Amino acid sequence: MGTLDRYKKSGGFLQLLQLIETCGPQKQEKFLNMVKEEDAVWSEAIEKKIITMDKILSWSDEAISEIAGNLQDLTLAVAFHGFKPEARQRFFRSFSFAKRRKIEDLFEIQKPSPADVTSAYIKIFIEVRGLISQGILRADKIDSEVLVEDNIEEKLKKIEGIQVKSAPEKSQGEKSDVVKAEKAEEENETLAETSHIDSNMQEELKGLRKKFLLLKNENQSLKQDVHNLKAKIEQIKKIAA
Repeated sequence: MGTLDRYKKSGGFLQLLQLIETCGPQKQEKFLNMVKEEDAVWSEAIEKKIITMDKILSWSDEAISEIAGNLQDLTLAVAFHGFKPEARQRFFRSFSFAKRRKIEDLFEIQKPSPADVTSAYIKIFIEVRGLISQGILRADKIDSEVLVEDNIEEKLKKIEGIQVKSAPEKSQGEKSDVVKAEKAEEENETLAETSHIDSNMQEELKGLRKKFLLLKNENQSLKQDVHNLKAKIEQIKKIAA
C-alpha cells in the first residue's frame, strides 16, 4: 500500500495539500518528492494548487489587503523579515497610517530566526487557505489553480485512467481486448447514468403528483370557504333588510 493511498478518498487531496503547505521547506520538499515518485498526476496537481508566498504576492492588491486584514500584526512583522522591500510595500499599501507605523515598529524590534519566519509564513498559508475555503477570498477570481474542487480525487482518477489508456502500444490482440473492455465500460457507465436519470425523474414525478394533489385539495377547500362566505353574506343581507 502506497503512502498516497490513504489520501485517495473524498477530502484526502485537500488534507494532503494542507499538510504539505504547513511543512518547513526541507520536509515539504521530501513530501513533494514522495508524491512525485508515487503518482505523477497527483504531483502535478499539488504543485499547481499549493499556496506559496510567491503566489500570494502575485495576486491583486485587493486580495493582499483581505489577507493582511485577517492576520495578526506580529505575524506580519516577522514574515516581513523574509520579504524583499517591494514585497513589503504591497502589504503596506493596504494599511492605515497607524497600522503601518505599528507593524514597522514591530518589524524593527523583532530579530526572528529563519525558523520563526517559516512559522509566520505557515500561519499566513493556513489563514489564506481558510479564507478560500470560506469563500471570503474568491480563488476563481484571483488564482483558480489554488482552488480545490470537492470531487478532485475522482477527476485525478479519470486523468490517470486516460494516461493508462494512452500508454505504449500493445499487441493487436491486447488492443482488441482493451477496446472491448473500454466499450463495455462506456456502456455500463451509460446504463448507470440512464438508470440514475430515470430514478431522479421518477422521484420528481412522485413529488409533482403529491404537490398536485395538495393544490387540488386546497383549491376544493377554498371553493367551499367561498361558498360558505357567500351564504353568510346572503343571510346578513336578509337580516339587514
